[in-house]
Amino acid sequence: MVSNTVKIVTVIAVIAIVAIGVGIYAMNSDSGIKTNEDGLAVNTPCDPYTFTDLAGQTYTFDHHFGAVCLQMSLQGGAFSTMADFFGTDLPKYIAGLDDLDEASPDLKVAWYDALPELKDCKSIGWIGYGEDPAHVLAIKPNALIEPVIMKDRVESTGVASELKKAGIPIIYIDFHGEDVEKIKQSIKILGMMFGKEKKADKLATEYATKANAVYDKVRELLKNNPRPSTYSELATYGSDTLGHSYGNDSMWGALLYRCGGENLLKSGQSVLDTSYILSSDPDVIIFVTGHGTDGGLIPAGFDATEDLINETTKQYFNDRPGWKELSAYKEGHVYVVSQSICRELCDYVSIEFLAKCIWPEEFEDVDPMDDLKDYYKNHTPVKFKGVWYQQVSFD
Repeated sequence: MVSNTVKIVTVIAVIAIVAIGVGIYAMNSDSGIKTNEDGLAVNTPCDPYTFTDLAGQTYTFDHHFGAVCLQMSLQGGAFSTMADFFGTDLPKYIAGLDDLDEASPDLKVAWYDALPELKDCKSIGWIGYGEDPAHVLAIKPNALIEPVIMKDRVESTGVASELKKAGIPIIYIDFHGEDVEKIKQSIKILGMMFGKEKKADKLATEYATKANAVYDKVRELLKNNPRPSTYSELATYGSDTLGHSYGNDSMWGALLYRCGGENLLKSGQSVLDTSYILSSDPDVIIFVTGHGTDGGLIPAGFDATEDLINETTKQYFNDRPGWKELSAYKEGHVYVVSQSICRELCDYVSIEFLAKCIWPEEFEDVDPMDDLKDYYKNHTPVKFKGVWYQQVSFD
């Protein structure tokens, strides 16, 4: 056990009350969840359990957690997994929240429509980006759950030391690495923390089964086939501005590489030179985009339609000299994917879609949209609608 192992709390009821900042328990008559006077779930005693988080910190607790603070809620944080665990009771387990995904307003609205109580959650902002930890300390959550990519910022700005002094553990998870085993580990850690081990095991298995089915098939395909060349672009600036592309080791580029593609950009994220894109003539073009139509943004998500995606994407090729000569355009291998479905609990759907883009015949029987609809139906209280992925039609 590492040196920062948290000792088992012996007087669990007292510590739980202090952590929440109130002096009484209340029983929720509908769900049986123990809550404080503010309606937030409190810690409840259980047999001791131990886990090592994704930053290598080993903890032992003898309670299941009540309300916690969450960071990067719809961008690789614990929010989606907890939504699966708790359904409409989710707001009772959130003492403090960032502002969901400000880059995806319709996604935020959809969650607020499904769970209006989320609007009342206290804001913690972006911890580690100049935020004073005092407001988090004032909320007195039972824990702060952070993506591991935030660890350096949280520690270098002094937030971590202040929270630890106050007895508030920081638990790191990792969906951003897009690694199946780390995502499984993150889900199972959250399951232990909230007493949802069975749900977590089922969820982790479902994720791994879906993702690995694609990766296993791709490995077989690559034994006898070269990698098709792929160009990805963040298409949020309009047709007259090239967005950055993703390398083989970065976010969408990493997923494309694992699905069998070879990105024009080999590493990191940067804007490629137009002449290089045209001379490389990629086999597949992927536009990664968000929500809305402001500034020529290609839409994808709750409010998107197939016609709107087609019309907006056409403009990118109309306005960019030479782009209509690209093979991907001529042969119909241009695709749009929502930025929101990456580094999240449902990103196995993106893995399926990207594999289908690269190997359309080999993955002909895979239907990512159906899987996404099933995900929303079975794992969230949000009503699904819109278009999240699409092969663009230029007819």
